[in-house]
Amino acid sequence: MSYTIEHGNQTYMKDISSFIKYFARQTSPQEEEELMQWVDASPENRETFLKYWHMFDAIHLLHESPVVLPVAGRRTRMRTWLGHAAAMAVIFAIGYFTSFYTGRDTEPVWQEITVPSGQRIHLALADGSTVWLNSNTTLRYDPSFSGKTRRMMVDGEAYFEVSTNKKKPFVVETFLGTIEVLGTCFNVEAYSTSRQFVTSLMEGSVQLTSREQTVVLKPDQMAIIEAGERLTVKKITDFEEYSWREGLISFTDASFEEIMKKFEKHYGYEIRILNEKVKEYHCSGKFRLSDGVSYALEVLKEDVDFTYERNKQQSVITIK
Repeated sequence: MSYTIEHGNQTYMKDISSFIKYFARQTSPQEEEELMQWVDASPENRETFLKYWHMFDAIHLLHESPVVLPVAGRRTRMRTWLGHAAAMAVIFAIGYFTSFYTGRDTEPVWQEITVPSGQRIHLALADGSTVWLNSNTTLRYDPSFSGKTRRMMVDGEAYFEVSTNKKKPFVVETFLGTIEVLGTCFNVEAYSTSRQFVTSLMEGSVQLTSREQTVVLKPDQMAIIEAGERLTVKKITDFEEYSWREGLISFTDASFEEIMKKFEKHYGYEIRILNEKVKEYHCSGKFRLSDGVSYALEVLKEDVDFTYERNKQQSVITIK
């Protein structure tokens, strides 16, 4: 059986053998890219791909798939290096875990997803909620939500749209605080490396608990913890900050140092500024995450007089 789809000026045809090779991780990089082009060509293609994923799941053809790496205990660790094809693999792997373990008399199987520098991912969860993960973010959770709460652990930045379930609260744990919701849209930024915690609420209501302090946020409010201080609540003034979900790095009247901090977060580089004059520069703008840090720096050089050196081995950029 084969499937054909017209997309622009190209025609893609895929048969079941293509799916089998992909699920068994026997495809070449070129074959993976062609299959993902076909999957992205239409919602129908994506549904077909997912159907066959679950079919092979049901007959356990994926039980030894290298996408899933068993470790000690009954926990599962999955590192996701997100090229175009790998991002799709993560989403369908979630479906595999959910269907395989639901209804079985077993302990929850925790899954870990890590998003590398310069990437992001959008996940559809088993309860109908969705989550976007930003660069350098790690998410740990039980895909089947088998406990009394829908609990997740985040190190990094994530945006949640949570489906309502009053009997099973949605809980997000970070290194500095815990967020509990029933149904809402909110953004949490809690990179353990930066020691900063920010939760921003767009819709609904969330309760934050940190170091014996509890606050309840209203829409368009944000809660911040910096340098070990107590929780403070402020009004959100710039919603462009959350356009990272669309693959954008946005800033409004930001200093050169603030822009470099964003580049550090998104691209995973340490940026050292040796040129003191650039610190006087302010601007507003947007960069596409996919264009890369070198492109963004070259654009800034058109307005600011500086040079830079990029050390890929040490992940350091020096501004001179």
